[in-house]
Amino acid sequence: MKVGTVRPELRPDWMKKNLAWKILAGLEYLAAWPFYAFHTLALFRLTIELGAIAALIFTVFGVYGEFQEREKDRAVRIATMFVQIAQTMALPEGKGLKAVKPSVELLAGEAVPMLGINLKGADLFSADLRGADFRGANLSGANLDHVNLSGANLGGANLGGTISIHLNLSDADLSNADLSNAFLLNVNLGGADLIGADLSSAHITNVDFSEANSAQRLSQDQLDEACADPSNPPQLPASLTWNGPPCD
Repeated sequence: MKVGTVRPELRPDWMKKNLAWKILAGLEYLAAWPFYAFHTLALFRLTIELGAIAALIFTVFGVYGEFQEREKDRAVRIATMFVQIAQTMALPEGKGLKAVKPSVELLAGEAVPMLGINLKGADLFSADLRGADFRGANLSGANLDHVNLSGANLGGANLGGTISIHLNLSDADLSNADLSNAFLLNVNLGGADLIGADLSSAHITNVDFSEANSAQRLSQDQLDEACADPSNPPQLPASLTWNGPPCD
C-alpha cells in the first residue's frame, strides 16, 4: 500500500507490548501524518507548494540583490583605482610612473575599458595587458618593454615615442594609432590591424609584421615612413617590401 494513502492509526498489537514498543508506535503514528496530509489534503499540499515557490522567489531576489551590491562595490573600486592612477601619474618629478603598473594590470585583467587614460611616460615593464581596451589612451613615451598587449584594442591611442623591446602586439587593433618616433625592437605585430596607423620615423628593427597586411591592414606608404637597422629589417608579408631608410 502506498505510503500516505491510508489514515494513520496506532498499531494495536504494538500498544499491548512494553513501553518501548508503545513509544515506537507513537513515533510511527506521528511521522505518518505529514505523508497522509500531503497526499489527501489539497489545502495542505497547496500551502506547501506555495511556500516552496515563495522560498524560491526570495532566494532569487536575494541572489540578485547580492549581485547588485557586488556590482556597486566593483564600480566604486574601479572608480577609485582610476582616481589613484591619475593621482599617481600627477606626482612631481615622475615619482609615480613606476607605481601604476599593478593598477593597470588589474583593470586589464577585469576587462575594464581604459578609454583615453593618461599613462604618458608610465613604466609598464613586463605587464600582462592581454586584451586590454586602451582606445584613445595616451601611452606616449611609456616603457613597454616585454609587455604583452596581444589582442588589445589600441585604436586611436598615442604610442608616440614609446620604448618597446620584445613587445607583443599580435592581433592587436592599432587602427589610427600614433606610433611616430616609437622605438620598436623585436616587436611582434603579427596579425595586427594597422589601418591608418602613423609609423613616421618609427624605429622598427626586427619587427614582425607577418600577416599584418591581411585585409589591407598595413600599406606600403605607411611602412615607407619608418626606419630600421639595415642588418635587421622588419619581417614583412609577401605583398610588402622594405624600402625604408636606416635609423640614425
